[in-house]
Amino acid sequence: MNGDKVCCKNPRHLQHLTEVSLLILLRQGICHGYAMLEHLNRLDLCAESFNASTLYRNLRKMEQDGIVRSSWEAGGPGPNRRVYQLTEQGVSYLGQWIELLEARQARISKIIAAYRCSGFPVEPKHQPDT
Repeated sequence: MNGDKVCCKNPRHLQHLTEVSLLILLRQGICHGYAMLEHLNRLDLCAESFNASTLYRNLRKMEQDGIVRSSWEAGGPGPNRRVYQLTEQGVSYLGQWIELLEARQARISKIIAAYRCSGFPVEPKHQPDT
């Protein structure tokens, strides 16, 4: 890029999308952490795959904020496991996020459309060979 400024790739700008993705999974029902981790990575809901410590740090913070609650589930061979579910406050919080994301998505679509209509060619994104 010859010294050109790189566009915003700071992951902190999208950190709340991880939280929203977790809440969407919990909206589907009570779930334990490792199942959530598998779903997030399989469904590609986050910008990049993340590890268990990141997942549990997010869940602890959301529990402290009152949008998620956890309990211990017994059963099956092996130790009890902590399961998570949305609180009523969490359902409301998720709804607010979805409204905000829809509004931002509409704005982003307008920005992209304006760019494409401006006569500038759109350069294809380079995809590494897999």
